[in-house]
Amino acid sequence: MPANHDIYREKVAYLARQTPSNTAVTGGVALFTSAILWHFVPDIWLFLWMMAHLAMTSIAYVRWRRSLSKNRWISSSTTEAREAGKKRFLPLAVGWATLSGAVWGASVFFLPILPPTEQLALIIVMACMASGASSTLAAVPLAAAGFILADLVPAIIYFFLQGTFIYSALGVMAVIFALALLSSTRTVYGYFLTAAHNRSENTALLERIRDERKAAAKTLSQSEERYSDVVETMGDMMITTSASGEFLFVNRSWRETMGYSTADLAGLKFLDTIDEAHRDKVLEITRQIAVTKMDRTDEFMFRTKHGRPVWVEASANPMFEDDRLVRINGIFRDIGLRKNMERIQHETQAQLQQRVSEATSELAAINASLQLEVTERRQAERAWRNSETQLRLILDSTVEAIYGVDRNGRCTFANSACARLLGFEDASEMLGVDMHRLAHAPADNTNGETCAICRVHRENTRRQADDEKFHHQNGGSFPVEYSAGSIVRDGEVIGGVIAFLDITQRRMTEEQLRQSQKMEAIGQLTGGIAHDFNNLLAVIVGNLDLLSSAPEKGLEMSSAVVRKRTQSALQAAERASALTQRLLTFSRKKMLSPQTINPGELVSEMSEMVRGTLGGGVKIDIHLDAPLWNVVVDPSQFENALLNLAINARDAMAGNGVLTIEVKNIFLDAPLFLPRLQVPAGDYVKLGLRDTGAGIRPDILDKVFEPFFTTKDMGQGTGLGLSMVFGFVEQSNGFIHLDSGPDIGTEVSIYLPRAAETEAEAGAGAGADIAESEKSSVNGFLKPCPISPENIRILVVEDDPDVRQSSVAQISELGYQVLCAQDGPGALRQLAANPGINLVYSDVMMPNGMNGLALAGRIRELDSRIKILLCTGYEGDAIMPDEADKPAILQKPVRKAVLAAKLQEMLRA
Repeated sequence: MPANHDIYREKVAYLARQTPSNTAVTGGVALFTSAILWHFVPDIWLFLWMMAHLAMTSIAYVRWRRSLSKNRWISSSTTEAREAGKKRFLPLAVGWATLSGAVWGASVFFLPILPPTEQLALIIVMACMASGASSTLAAVPLAAAGFILADLVPAIIYFFLQGTFIYSALGVMAVIFALALLSSTRTVYGYFLTAAHNRSENTALLERIRDERKAAAKTLSQSEERYSDVVETMGDMMITTSASGEFLFVNRSWRETMGYSTADLAGLKFLDTIDEAHRDKVLEITRQIAVTKMDRTDEFMFRTKHGRPVWVEASANPMFEDDRLVRINGIFRDIGLRKNMERIQHETQAQLQQRVSEATSELAAINASLQLEVTERRQAERAWRNSETQLRLILDSTVEAIYGVDRNGRCTFANSACARLLGFEDASEMLGVDMHRLAHAPADNTNGETCAICRVHRENTRRQADDEKFHHQNGGSFPVEYSAGSIVRDGEVIGGVIAFLDITQRRMTEEQLRQSQKMEAIGQLTGGIAHDFNNLLAVIVGNLDLLSSAPEKGLEMSSAVVRKRTQSALQAAERASALTQRLLTFSRKKMLSPQTINPGELVSEMSEMVRGTLGGGVKIDIHLDAPLWNVVVDPSQFENALLNLAINARDAMAGNGVLTIEVKNIFLDAPLFLPRLQVPAGDYVKLGLRDTGAGIRPDILDKVFEPFFTTKDMGQGTGLGLSMVFGFVEQSNGFIHLDSGPDIGTEVSIYLPRAAETEAEAGAGAGADIAESEKSSVNGFLKPCPISPENIRILVVEDDPDVRQSSVAQISELGYQVLCAQDGPGALRQLAANPGINLVYSDVMMPNGMNGLALAGRIRELDSRIKILLCTGYEGDAIMPDEADKPAILQKPVRKAVLAAKLQEMLRA
């Protein structure tokens, strides 16, 4: 018996209201069913079945009439007796319902004697009676369950006893139908209890609605804050202006790109930021938007606060009120230099909406005094929906794909661009999908624990990359650049937002651009290199021509004149070799030899040479911090880079001006964001060169580090200078930034990472080894060994006849016995025919299927005592295998003194 008497009274009243209709329906359906059974069921059984129905309906009706009669005449003094009668009523109702259902269930015994049509009719009647009981008796679930089970269980047993597939299927369907009716009874009973509780809770509803209104206002404020975060941190430039052009809102990306502060916008209009040549076009676009009331996409040029032009792709969305243009929302993408963009996920407010909706429906019968508060709550709802609609419109109008995830990595939001790129018809299909497995797990073959993108919804971090692959839901992939960030509320990460852009078309465009640049680079390289080499060859050929023509003319030259002309030709040849080394460095064929150095000492040592190179018209100011950190670089390349930059500065100042060189330590506790460059946090030594020259035009500023690009006239430079500096800094794990403008000079900043302590110690040890080596040298070459050249036999292997002749002559003049061969197989034949060869001097690149490295391997197999010395026109370290016993190698062209020292060193070993 329920403890809550109010609920008990509700049940009794509900059953009392249902009793007349139940008895009438039961009796009427029984009479109708007896007409169906009249010709097929024996009279005695049909009569008993009808009497059972009549008895059940009569008892229920008589008891209902008796209850009405008692309630009419009973006095208030017998309230307890009336309550006791009601309490007895419910158990009787359960028994009556169960017996009534059993009477209907007994009709199963008639099924074997009925034709199929009448069987179907009887089964339908039984199902309908059970279905009706699930609602009319729901106030007392036991009564409803008793009727349903007593009615349907016999039929279910009968179906399964037939042993056929059809009847078994009917039995399964009947079981499912019975369970569904029981579930429906429970649901209806739940609604019954809810209605009873609602009537008792109306008193406290006023206080609840006031609390909910406050919560709704707070949630609305938080929602607007989240929307502001999303818009403020988006990578696209976004603004909102009035119809007359005043700025109502600008996001951070627009402010950073355009260079305006919030205070600057107060006195500006939108047209003031447009380039003068495009203002008429923008005015026409605004007029068309106002007339057509449709979105518009176009391209035009902004002009930043500092005068820099910015080409943008603009998407304008007009907003109207009462058919009047009130504001324009604009989204702008920088199409000159694309940036990594960030998006913040919009968090839906479905729970708030559902709570507000339920509260509104329950308060339909509340006192009229609550109407004002209900109206205020609806206004708050409308404001939230307007804000949500506006943000959704803005996000769906951008071409960048954006999606958000919760802490489990499942999608909570996606714009239309994201759905389209990942192969979905609508963004709603992505909700709840595991985005790691869908989009980027096939690309990096990692799980969510190690995936860089997934870290944003597990910890407060940001991630970005411009070379990643995402996958369609059908398995295809496409290249993207992405930016990912965490959503943080109250210091806790609650999810993440990922914005990505399909860069397939950009990759194709870049590849086409590279192909076109190859032809342009070849033309520029041909002019610059040909000019430099022709000048060098003119010196070499001119001096050699003078030396060779003197005997023919009967002239006798003094040794000083011969030495002078020979020295001039050699210097020109060394300059040609240096130019070749620069080309090798650019092509990465030449590897750097990094050492731990103090950059301040190198700059100080080079100061006099730089002053002499730049001339008296250029004043040089050098500022060095003390002490300076060490860095790990190639000293010679560091010096070349400094000299290259100084010469460029002199040319830019036309030989007159001030060059400031500054070296200092800097510590970055956060990444340093510069135009076209991001320097990670850490310790660096900054080398800066600032001149007072003409500067560089903005339209070519991005090209200065490109190979073969030069602003000088044809034949006055190869365009490799700044490209080599860029390559040196990049290979040294550093960063280089160039800032310039017309008539304001140029400043080049090089950031070199600070050397670790272990690197500094290793550098000190290497310096000691070098010093020890220098002590045992004379004029840069090793001291000669006491070896008699006449007893040494050397085999020279070279495929070029002129080079072979020169090498043989050099070694012969040193006093050695010399043999020669033009390729690897010829060298092996010479070794077989001439035992006792002490050393093989071979070129690396040779024809006939055997190069110098292969020849060295064969010689080691034949006789490991034979020394092997290789020479090449490439940088040796770039072509040699990484082996402990790799052969010694010399760089072409080889001077006679260097060759003599190397031969003595190897023969002495």
